Amino acid sequence: MTQTILLLDDETDNIVLMEETLKRKLRGVSTVGFTSPLEALAWCAGHEPDLCLIDYKMPEMSGIEFLMRVRQNPAFHGIPMVMITGMSREDVQQVALVSGATEFLNKPIDPVDMVVRCQNLLASPNPVRTASASRKAGHRCIGGGAWHRSARAGGHYSPAGSLQRGAR
Repeated sequence: MTQTILLLDDETDNIVLMEETLKRKLRGVSTVGFTSPLEALAWCAGHEPDLCLIDYKMPEMSGIEFLMRVRQNPAFHGIPMVMITGMSREDVQQVALVSGATEFLNKPIDPVDMVVRCQNLLASPNPVRTASASRKAGHRCIGGGAWHRSARAGGHYSPAGSLQRGAR
């Protein structure tokens, strides 16, 4: 399964470098890059990436504003968002976290650091996505777990993936 990483930076060179590094180092990854936050928001209206790397300082809209706007879409609540910034001030990082950032990368970007963080975030289970996939598979989320309607249980819901009584 291919995982998609959205790259948002007003500098085309930065997007190209991130794309080349990620595609070379991570298997099963595709990227979609934008230099305009408004174009990225329009794309996000019809697509759900698995991870977003967002520049903090852009002319049309800040990375913080982009985070707040994209997080308004419930489909984006569980998608990891990495804020890329050349500013190491704590207040910037705190505002970004409150606005929906999951992680930070400092500029200039260390390619090894970027790849490791992306790899870890892509490998982490996404509770919002997991719940969505479970519902599509006929499961219901009850009490924090996925449940499946089972014919063997008389059409009642039982924990997904668990053994039914008498089944061995």
